[in-house]
Amino acid sequence: MARQLGLKRVFTKIPRDDAAYARRAALALECSAFEQAALDCCAMVKKGGEVIQVGVPMVKHCDLTAQDLMLKIFRNNVTYRGGSEWQSAVCPEQMVRALEWLAEGSIRVDGLYEIRKPVDPQNTYQEILHKKTAKPCVIFDWKN
Repeated sequence: MARQLGLKRVFTKIPRDDAAYARRAALALECSAFEQAALDCCAMVKKGGEVIQVGVPMVKHCDLTAQDLMLKIFRNNVTYRGGSEWQSAVCPEQMVRALEWLAEGSIRVDGLYEIRKPVDPQNTYQEILHKKTAKPCVIFDWKN
């Protein structure tokens, strides 16, 4: 889906052992909600790099501990952020650039989301959790 939307470099597995990419990324967005992926992102970014956790593990997928993650963060001097939309004010330059990409059409988002009325958000969250939504993202239309 990412390739269909115009992204050129899409990885189904973090290439942390690939010298062309390992320890070179300034930013990694972890969107899978798997603990191992979060740990791999911390190993993937360069010293002083940033990892933004977009997907949140709602269930435990492996035996990793918080200590595993904290050790990677500490040793690699990683800035680790939650991916809440409220974080956009913390990184205004990146937010402006992302909005420019959207305006230019460099990143296509058509087909990525469905719009719903916020009448039953808990049910929507359950559908997302159990991968029962038609699209990977749901946007609540608070105006209607």
